[in-house]
Amino acid sequence: MLRPNQQPNEKGDPPTALRDRWSAVSYSILGAEAQWGKLAERYGKAHTRVELLICRDSHLAALEVEMVSIFHQTLSRLPQDAQLALQREHLAWFKNYSRTCNQSADDVDRAACVANYLSQHTAELSARPH
Repeated sequence: MLRPNQQPNEKGDPPTALRDRWSAVSYSILGAEAQWGKLAERYGKAHTRVELLICRDSHLAALEVEMVSIFHQTLSRLPQDAQLALQREHLAWFKNYSRTCNQSADDVDRAACVANYLSQHTAELSARPH
């Protein structure tokens, strides 16, 4: 949650709370309950409009969990040099996603932006060759 005089980060940089949520998911892909539990702990750190929206919207949160899970599955099956390349590509994707969706006019447009980015990225990761 935001502190009383704190403004959301609108720069589009990878926000700490979202990285923390993704890290929480990466620690365990043992089950959805473990993922949701870790995510719930991190939502208190949400600051950007996208982060706050994902925290309030279970559909968007589920899309995020799915994308993170597929990302880690894809990453784990690649050789180390390809892992580094994927991590760089993913960071570039994340910066663009965060910047673009945080600039949406309202929560309806923002939710559509987030759902679109997460769904497309999940599909791209799933289709990535071994």
